[in-house]
Amino acid sequence: MIAVIQFFTRHALLVYSLLALCALWLTGKLVKRAREAAHAIFGLEREIAQQRFQRTLTLLLLVLMLALGEFILTTFLAPALPASALIPTPTLNPLAAATATLAPTMLTSLSGNAPALAPSPAGSGCRPDQITWTYPTPGEVLRGTVTLRGTIQVPNFGFYKYEYAQAGSDSWSTVKAGRNSGQDIEIGDWNTSLLVPGDYLLRLVVTDNDGQEYPACVIPVQVVAP
Repeated sequence: MIAVIQFFTRHALLVYSLLALCALWLTGKLVKRAREAAHAIFGLEREIAQQRFQRTLTLLLLVLMLALGEFILTTFLAPALPASALIPTPTLNPLAAATATLAPTMLTSLSGNAPALAPSPAGSGCRPDQITWTYPTPGEVLRGTVTLRGTIQVPNFGFYKYEYAQAGSDSWSTVKAGRNSGQDIEIGDWNTSLLVPGDYLLRLVVTDNDGQEYPACVIPVQVVAP
């Protein structure tokens, strides 16, 4: 259902254009049917003309109802959707070949005990005045529940989500999502007391109205016990 709403919202202009063309064509047909009914002489001829008029009128009303439905969907239903519903859900491909995942200890032994690359102290993918964190800053020490702030100012903005992962891991957990945009705005809360103290990565992922993700803004933070 959400995918249907997103589709009709994203292509609202095309839908309105097609419905307008259909309405114009049916209006012309309706005028023609009305003239046929008015000029009909015989009873059977008049009855057939009236039936054609009624069918054309029904189709025109149906097109107008579809246009009204599109208006309600894009104006009232789409903005009322929770932002978390916009987060795409991965789809498993049953035909894809299975890929074995090595444990971290095995990876270390195979790589000759090479240490994992540490994240850049300044973070990565962040663009000042477009997509960036204003709090916390890279390397910030966090405890308890913190209010995250950032800047989101991109063209065709759709929604954002923020996620975290342990340093050295590529397993991201989504915290929340939202639709606010602006400079140094409140992104949302993050309860770090539920996490094991240690080094984490925090990323801000922004998606446009076409479903395309901008490069994520990722910064390292340290979580300590409250």
